[in-house]
Amino acid sequence: EQLNERLSVKFDMDSTFERVGESDDYVVTSECALVFSLESNREIALEIAATYRTDFLSAVPFTNDFFDIFKESSLRVIVWPYFRELVQNMMSRMDLPPFVLPITINPVLQGTSQPAHPTSKRKTKAAREGT
Repeated sequence: EQLNERLSVKFDMDSTFERVGESDDYVVTSECALVFSLESNREIALEIAATYRTDFLSAVPFTNDFFDIFKESSLRVIVWPYFRELVQNMMSRMDLPPFVLPITINPVLQGTSQPAHPTSKRKTKAAREGT
């Protein structure tokens, strides 16, 4: 089957933290999703999602105010490379046209819909093989 329609792409990342007992350990969970939608009717064509767990040791207790700043800055730098690689790998494994995310999170990509790659006439492996 050929992909003859333009797609828009939206990235979302939602993170929470939890203190481990009375220790200085914190578990941070980050849920990342990249959604490709058809521009014509906004129907979801593909979604790649992952949940990452990161453990932190902090002598200073996490507060909600601190975490709000941390998750918008440092946490993105920590989690983004792993999600970026996952997306690139999954697209390749599904025999879809390459979609390489930027090295750093593009603020425009975050939480908004942006045009994805130009229309691709590349056939999937199944279509090439006639199955």
